[in-house]
Amino acid sequence: MPKGNPLSSLCAKLTPTRLYSCEPGSLVYAELSAYAKALAPLCDLLDELQKEAFIPTALSFGLALRERLCGPELAFLPPQERRDRLLSRGAVTVNDYTPKGIQNALFSLGIRATVCESADQTVYVNVISADRDLSQNQIIAAASEFLPAHCPCSFDFSPLSWSLIDTKDLSFDAMDQAGLSWEQIDAFQN
Repeated sequence: MPKGNPLSSLCAKLTPTRLYSCEPGSLVYAELSAYAKALAPLCDLLDELQKEAFIPTALSFGLALRERLCGPELAFLPPQERRDRLLSRGAVTVNDYTPKGIQNALFSLGIRATVCESADQTVYVNVISADRDLSQNQIIAAASEFLPAHCPCSFDFSPLSWSLIDTKDLSFDAMDQAGLSWEQIDAFQN
């Protein structure tokens, strides 16, 4: 049965046969009305099942089932953000071993990070934040699913990142004049 009224669907299918009078008030119409009343909840369930079967239209259990399958359940997020994360996680391919690809894969897990590749083929991951209360070991374990196994990786959990430094638009001299130690720079928020 298509979306909408089951009665109109039944009448539309039977009228061309010219065997039945589907006019309101006829016995056939009354019988089809009774069938349609029983079919309406089933049609609604089928419509919901069809929506939940595809990530772009899923709203509840379709998202939860996929999240259980490939990552943490993120029921606290709005459905659109959950869909975006599932789609980006499902879009990871063998060609995504680039800093941007790894960064997108980490975002699908709720981990905001900056990923850089150094000249000595080491991957540097600066973890800015995570959606949930994850320990550093849990973040490293989750990220390890997407990081190339052949490259050594280093993780930095300080809030300081190169992009944050760039947004401050300060010269080296301006930063040097602040007279901060490395520990103070790591904890620097302003």
